[in-house]
Amino acid sequence: MRARVPDWLKEQRRAERRMLGNPKGWGGHRIGAGRPPKEKPIQGLFVSISINRIQEMNLSELGDGDINKDVQSLIDRYV
Repeated sequence: MRARVPDWLKEQRRAERRMLGNPKGWGGHRIGAGRPPKEKPIQGLFVSISINRIQEMNLSELGDGDINKDVQSLIDRYV
C-alpha cells in the first residue's frame, strides 16, 4: 500500500511547478499546437541539399554569396 503524501508537500510541489512555468499543473494544451506555419513557401517547393565547403565556395562565385540565390542561378544556368 502506498503512503499518503502530506498536504504541505503537495503544496510545495505545486509552488515549484508554478515557479517553473507550469501554472496549470499537469496536462493542458501544448503551446502552438494546430497553428499554421508562419512562413509560407514562395514557389511551393523546398529542396534540401548537402554540399561540402569546396562546393559552397564554388556556388558563392555564381551568385552574390547567398546560398539560395547561388543554387537558383546554378539551376537557371544549366536547366
